[in-house]
Amino acid sequence: MSRSMSNGGRKRSRNSRVVSIELPPSPLGRAWLQLRRGDVLLRLALCAFAAILMWGVTQAWAPPFVYRTGDVPPTDIVAIEPAPEMALGSMDEETAAEFARHRLLLAKASEPLQTETVAALRLDQLQMASRLPASRKVVRSLVVFGVIFGMFGLCGWYIYHRDRRLLRDLRRFGTLLVLVVVTAATASWFWADPWRAEIIPILFFGMTCGIAYSRELALLLSATLLIFLGLTSGYSLGHFVVLFSSVVTAILLLDQIRSRSKLIKVGFFTGLEVFLLTVGVDILESHTLDRSLLAIAAWNGVWAFLAGFLVTGMLPFIESIFGHVQPLDQRGLDCRGGRRKHWRQTAASPRGRLLPRHRQDAQTGLFCRESRF
Repeated sequence: MSRSMSNGGRKRSRNSRVVSIELPPSPLGRAWLQLRRGDVLLRLALCAFAAILMWGVTQAWAPPFVYRTGDVPPTDIVAIEPAPEMALGSMDEETAAEFARHRLLLAKASEPLQTETVAALRLDQLQMASRLPASRKVVRSLVVFGVIFGMFGLCGWYIYHRDRRLLRDLRRFGTLLVLVVVTAATASWFWADPWRAEIIPILFFGMTCGIAYSRELALLLSATLLIFLGLTSGYSLGHFVVLFSSVVTAILLLDQIRSRSKLIKVGFFTGLEVFLLTVGVDILESHTLDRSLLAIAAWNGVWAFLAGFLVTGMLPFIESIFGHVQPLDQRGLDCRGGRRKHWRQTAASPRGRLLPRHRQDAQTGLFCRESRF
């Protein structure tokens, strides 16, 4: 027994103590353990499915068609597909050269594109796209998937470190992916003539994210989505500046919303900013100020204004879908005072007065509380 006691009281050497300590896994090891979880794999599968849908709705395998009616090209636009050699072979040399010059030149520089010119440019690009080899389409698709996954990775990293509840709630996470896909699809469809109303879904996306989440996350999501749409739809630098500035203005104006009419005011001021910025950017690009430019700028301002109306009308659905409580009563009562206060129905005092002394509806118990609105 004494021997066992002596063995039990013997101190272990330093090497044996170091060996017995289990070191924590490395960052790569922790990432691998997280990736093996079922809920993480489910969310990654949803992101992959959303990427496939975005690739399909934007037709990212083909080069974008960047011309619209009213655009002013800075240089001459020539046909991608040359004139048939058989047609030129039956003419003399001078006539064939003149025919080829007019056949190749589809639009002149510094002249607004007409409807017929845009149709000819689209037909020329469709002929070029039909002759593209499959390898180029595959390479372009892989690059687009890389852009999408990079966008998802950047936004996912921010959400993981700033708003992890969004990742934990599968319903809210799936709703965000659906909103991204629907916005990409509608913006791509509204981009072409005659609508030119891609600013409506983009503003609706930014304002909805600003209401449902936070303004910082809304800015990040809107910027990454605009980069993707710019690459797949062929936005020019000036048009990208107009769209990005409009969504930033709308998101920043979402602070301190105390009534539903504030959303309409946000749409009005955003539309005014879009009108002025469209005129300024187009003057810098084309150096002309004509009626067609003012018409395009006016329509962009109208679409931005209508986006504010759309968000106002869809606000109850946004609350129910995203699980966010709107801090305003359904009759538009305002939260008066410098700070937004918590209104609630309270018990009556012995004198029959409701406490606190603020006006409130005792039958419905509608309230206004502090929130991001």
